[in-house]
Amino acid sequence: MWIAAERKDGESCLAAYGARDLDLDHIEYALLARALRDMAARVMTEEDRPGVDAWGFRRFAKLERDLDMFRPFCLPT
Repeated sequence: MWIAAERKDGESCLAAYGARDLDLDHIEYALLARALRDMAARVMTEEDRPGVDAWGFRRFAKLERDLDMFRPFCLPT
């Protein structure tokens, strides 16, 4: 899933691996959890300050786009 979310051609990645009947709520939770872990890791280690928003905040910003990409591969809600 992370590979698809990070690639510009995520849909083709999901299709190539035969993704289907995914749970959109689970994907949303996983993407949010990943963003929070990335934010916490960067803030706690003060890595790349002042650009601490390089990972987690960027993941939050693209959450809706990522969910739209996964939606066709998910069970209907």
